[in-house]
Amino acid sequence: MWNDLQQTFFITLGPFIQNILLPVFIAAGVLLALLMPLARFWKPTEKIKLDPGWERDRD
Repeated sequence: MWNDLQQTFFITLGPFIQNILLPVFIAAGVLLALLMPLARFWKPTEKIKLDPGWERDRD
């Protein structure tokens, strides 16, 4: 019984895994590998001046 379930599972999902999931994971890995070295140059909080509310409320 286990062999029948296993064969059915792999026959049914094999093409989906091979044709869709595998390329998606490979593309995500390549994208991460290309973008991660650029992360050190991206400083989104550098130009933002935070305004503490208590300074504004003082009279």
